[in-house]
Amino acid sequence: DLRRVSELLGRLGVKTDGLPIVHIAGTKGKGSTAAMVASILTAAQYRTGLFTSPHLHSLCERFIVDGEPIAENDFTQLVSSAKPKIAKMNREHTWGKLTTFEALTCLALLYFQETKVEVLVLETGLGGRLDATNVVNSDVSVITSISYDHTEILGASLEMIASEKAGIIKKGRPVVTSPQHPIVTRVLNQFCKKQGSPLLQIGNQILVEREIISVDGQTFNVKGPNYHHRVTTSLIGSHQIENGAAAIGAVELLRQQGLNIS
Repeated sequence: DLRRVSELLGRLGVKTDGLPIVHIAGTKGKGSTAAMVASILTAAQYRTGLFTSPHLHSLCERFIVDGEPIAENDFTQLVSSAKPKIAKMNREHTWGKLTTFEALTCLALLYFQETKVEVLVLETGLGGRLDATNVVNSDVSVITSISYDHTEILGASLEMIASEKAGIIKKGRPVVTSPQHPIVTRVLNQFCKKQGSPLLQIGNQILVEREIISVDGQTFNVKGPNYHHRVTTSLIGSHQIENGAAAIGAVELLRQQGLNIS
């Protein structure tokens, strides 16, 4: 249920309409992919807000603008300004009390609005369909590798888990997906067909070829419908090539939608 999130955003005066948004779900790789998308957009001179979870040392790590986490003092002020509205909603208890993640999601969107970001990159916390981040109307959805996770909440089968994560797919908006189990691919195809959303899958519409690998990183080629990029990353592991290809695929879709990215 996303009513609590929508209500709190309204009370905080937060609006995301008109902002290009990349929304990322999956079991593995969504954090890396989100960071890569945000890094590309920042390099393209767009003021970019990145919301990820969990954090390693501080909650401030979840609120990032152009690669920089929110300062502790700014985070304190942000919480203080929103606390009365959060407390009032919890007292009213209309749709139950706000969870910590719901409150943090709203605080992140408030911070991004206050700092005048131009593009948003949001990573889901858990699942997708009912995740607090799914309150936005994203322009591009990315679904990284899906496997068994949080089965007590998302369901005991791959089909059920994939259906929850596919809940971030928006009507008519394109989707990029990592290579998936055939069951997951079938579910994603069904959701995209129902929503009228183009689906681009790594290994199908987007081809990846590793060229160089060493302890210092790897170089790989990404070929899409109208592009070919040769990319080097310091990250190692074949999964990071898939994450990088997904990030490039998402950014290319934003470029097709009008963003000026070289």
